[in-house]
Amino acid sequence: GSGSVAGDPRDWRDVRTISSPSWFADYVLSVGAVDTTGAPLSRSLTGPWVGAAAPGVGVVGLSAQNGDTVNAYPPNRPGEQPVPFAGTSFAAAYVSGVAALVRAKFPGLTARQVINRILRTAHNPPGGVDNQIGYGVVDPVAALTFDVPVGAPVTPGSSARVLSPPEPPPPPDRRATTFALVFAGFVFTAVAVVALTVRSRSNP
Repeated sequence: GSGSVAGDPRDWRDVRTISSPSWFADYVLSVGAVDTTGAPLSRSLTGPWVGAAAPGVGVVGLSAQNGDTVNAYPPNRPGEQPVPFAGTSFAAAYVSGVAALVRAKFPGLTARQVINRILRTAHNPPGGVDNQIGYGVVDPVAALTFDVPVGAPVTPGSSARVLSPPEPPPPPDRRATTFALVFAGFVFTAVAVVALTVRSRSNP
């Protein structure tokens, strides 16, 4: 953006790239990525939708093949080096884990209140919030232990409605099948009766 203005501190009016679902920032927690020094990664998409940030490098996961710990993609070709994990995909997974821990410890919180706790306990940038790391780098321990206001159960001004389950489908119409089976049984019986009659007449 070209600089914040009153009423638009995060420069929504200057957005030129739409990130979905990040655009709907009131309903999702969008995550940026930082390096080991806390600086934003250059490959991390910035914008007013960014709510928080988390490590996007030096991330360790579990192999899908054998369950061992891994921290890089396997090489694409023989002789190449493994490619270390890096990017917002790993930062988002990190924050998803924090959200799961918060929900487990505070099961009464709504999704919005879980987001509120994560953002209020993040390590804020100098200005309090920016478009690179949002409200700051997530702190899992603080999110689980700090005393913070619960916050509104839903985003102020948002519209919410209860979704009712769909009506159960009608039972299948088996009339045609039943008719076919009855008719087949009738035909089979008639054929059997005729066959027995013919046989009895041919053998006096």
